This record gives sequence, C-alpha cells and structure tokens, in this order.
Amino acid sequence: FYEYNDLDQIIISVALVKPKPGIFVKSIQYVLVVATTVEIILLGVEFQNDHVEMPLTLYPTQYVLPSDNIAMLKMIGTPEGRILMAGKDGNIYELQYDAQDSWLKKKCRKSNITSSTVSDIASAFTSLIFAYQADPIVDMCYDGSRVPGCLYTLTANNVVSCYNLDPKSASVSLVARNSNVYDDAAKISPSHIGAKSNFKIISIFPVTKNADEFMLLAVTNHGDRIFFRLPSYSLYSPAAHQFSVGLVRLSLSVFKSKSPSFVHKAYYSNSVLLLAGNEKQILAGIMSDTDSVRGKVIETGEIKPQENRTDEITETHTL
Repeated sequence: FYEYNDLDQIIISVALVKPKPGIFVKSIQYVLVVATTVEIILLGVEFQNDHVEMPLTLYPTQYVLPSDNIAMLKMIGTPEGRILMAGKDGNIYELQYDAQDSWLKKKCRKSNITSSTVSDIASAFTSLIFAYQADPIVDMCYDGSRVPGCLYTLTANNVVSCYNLDPKSASVSLVARNSNVYDDAAKISPSHIGAKSNFKIISIFPVTKNADEFMLLAVTNHGDRIFFRLPSYSLYSPAAHQFSVGLVRLSLSVFKSKSPSFVHKAYYSNSVLLLAGNEKQILAGIMSDTDSVRGKVIETGEIKPQENRTDEITETHTL
C-alpha cells in the first residue's frame, strides 16, 4: 500500500498505462496518469524487484500540463504507450510526451484528435461557453487485437461509437456510430429490455474475435448485455457506418428472479462478466461458454452478497 498526497486538487480520473519506450528508466514499469480539475500529471510507478506484489513507489515527473477547463472523465493507455483521454466536452484527447522540448512542440502536450484544427486551437475557449451543450464521453476502451486498432466510446446519452486508431498515426477516424441503441435492442428483445426512461448503458468492453464477429459489449444498468457488430470491411472504410446491435442477452435469463435490479459497476474479460449493484450490495458473475457438441452458448451465474458497496472492479496482471 502506498499513499500519494502531494495533490491539493480534486482528482477526476486516473489510469495506469504502459510508458513510452525510451523515456523513463528501466525500473519504471508503469505510468500513473492523474487528471484533476486543474491539471494532468504523470507519475512513474516502480515496484520493488519488478513485481506487482512487492512495495511500490510513485515518482513525480516533469510531465504536467493544464486541463484547460476540460474534465477528463476516462483515460486509457495502449500497448504502444499512447495515452487517450475522454473529455467532458465530448472529444477525445491524446496526451503526448517526449524526452525534451523541440523547436516545434513541447515535451508534454495534449491534442484534440476528434476535432478540426480550428476547434483544437479554440478548445479552451469553447469549453467554457459550450460545455453544457456537449454529450460527455463517460467510458472508452481500446481493442488492439484488430487491425487497425479500434477505439470505442460511450457518451452520457447512450451513444456508442467506433473509431479507427492506427498505431502508426496520431489521428483517428470515425468508423461507426449508434445513437439508437435502446430502439435496436428493443426490436430484438421487445418484452424484456424495459422502459426507455430507465435504460442506461454503464460500461463498454471490447470482445475478442469470435465466429459471430461481435466487436463490442455494452452493459446496462440492469445487467443486460448488448453485443455490437460491424461488417469486416467497415474498419477500412472512411465513411461512418451503423454500429448494429447483433445480440441481446438478459441477466434475468441467468439469475431468474434474483437478477440485479440496478447495476452501477461492471467488468468483462474472457467471457466472464462481473456486476456490482443493488441496494443489498451484491457481486454477480456470469460466465459464457459454447457447447462443443451443439454449438450453443451456455451461461451460468452466481450471486454473492457483499458487506460493503463495490465501487470498482479491475483485473491485475503480473509484471
């Protein structure tokens, strides 16, 4: 356990990311990105003996930049060391850093990679005036297993988007978007998806390649799972396509009457979904597998009562 208390600002979001090659000393295995109401800072993370179960130390770095009045609600890193940030203004930003300043750019900077050059220059000004009109990006995830890489975003108004994120380029291009997720899901499961006024997507997760070519999983506030798909050619097309709903799986079909009535946190990896919620503080798990004989998907679930509220679920990896 390590406590870092050198900040006197409200922390909005944090992310543990891989460092860019050749910037830090070898012992810095990760970088902790901290976004506050005022600035964004990078901290070097060092584990004793290079093992995550050993004591850790956080080191301040020279990489600090102002937030420009834009709250970064979600931050993620790519395997190549890129740092992507989802702004409350509805744009995606990239934090870039180099070993030193150059004639044309500062060693630590951020750029708006989903807007034009003009709006990028004026982002600080427009965020003060028009932020209330934006649809904030509340969740974001990256799938590097597909070529080119896919960046997915979720907004507060349940709009799901897919971007082409080329590891060799600093720009992104919109591939697909769906702003009518509820209507599409209701067509597939009209009697069980619930009322539109109570419908909310809380998290999105990339799906590894499978026979049905589902690319993305969205989890709702009732624990229902919505899978999205795209034609394979879409990733290479510059035009925006419809991000279609291909499958809806209900938590009610797994847990029956014990299904969570409200979910506030979810985590998905390798066909296993964990849900946290309910007024009774529960942790629910759903595992999906395919019957090798019949070819059908078999799902099993389990619910565990918790003494306290679960505010975060994540997965640890050994260095």
